[in-house]
Amino acid sequence: MRCNLTLSFNPTPDMNTTEFKRKDIDYDFKDAEKILKMNGRYSNFIFNNDYRLSDNYQANVSNCIILDFDDGITIEEFKKDVNFAYAIGTTKSHNIDKNNIVCERFRVIIPTETAISLNAEDYSNMMGELFLEFNEADKACKDTARAYSGYAGAEVQIKTGEYFQWEKYFKSYLDKKEIMRRWQEKERERSSRELEHDGTKVDWYRENWLNEIMRAVLKIDERFTAGNRNNSLYSYARFFKDLELTDSEIVEAVEWINNFELHELEVKQILKGLRITQ
Repeated sequence: MRCNLTLSFNPTPDMNTTEFKRKDIDYDFKDAEKILKMNGRYSNFIFNNDYRLSDNYQANVSNCIILDFDDGITIEEFKKDVNFAYAIGTTKSHNIDKNNIVCERFRVIIPTETAISLNAEDYSNMMGELFLEFNEADKACKDTARAYSGYAGAEVQIKTGEYFQWEKYFKSYLDKKEIMRRWQEKERERSSRELEHDGTKVDWYRENWLNEIMRAVLKIDERFTAGNRNNSLYSYARFFKDLELTDSEIVEAVEWINNFELHELEVKQILKGLRITQ
């Protein structure tokens, strides 16, 4: 099976090295052993200016996923649950005592059917869904600045077959994100309905004191904007005063809303005009 992998490499084993140059590899997948056994370091990511840093990660280039397993699962257990192509290589600490634990430790290179067209944050989110399936994998593998050391003594196993489809894992993340968005919207609606009952207003605010629900109900991000901050902050302070919150509560809420946008003297002037003791 022919395989086109895009990786970046540094020929030295230095763990602190940051220069990783792109290399496009066209080879029989059985030759993935050469990567796992290389004398140097490699990454499944490509970096701007060849400088290995998460901020330099290039989206829509990487076409493989790498997972490390350091505890909790054996190679045979991993193999029985997958039906996609992979290359497994044992790592230097395989079956030796590490932190008083002797176990199988190995790395898996998984070629993807398409390049991964995600930014660094969404790549991490996609990998979070993948970890639900392979929860023994090292979570650091979601880091888009991650690099790996080759090991000349690696025992390598290759499985050919279909390439991995990462898209379904990202879709799973998006579906959960949408469910959360709908739940938050319902919470905001519920909170707004509760505010219609005057007798519960003060209690409601104290139960949701300075949290995101209170922020959404007050529409702070919509109203407390450049050019309107003085007027809106005055309105919020007056609203809190009408609720008969204590002066210390009003000061705390006003400072939370302001978040250092207006100068301290302006905030004091607003509070003084409403005869709120600071």
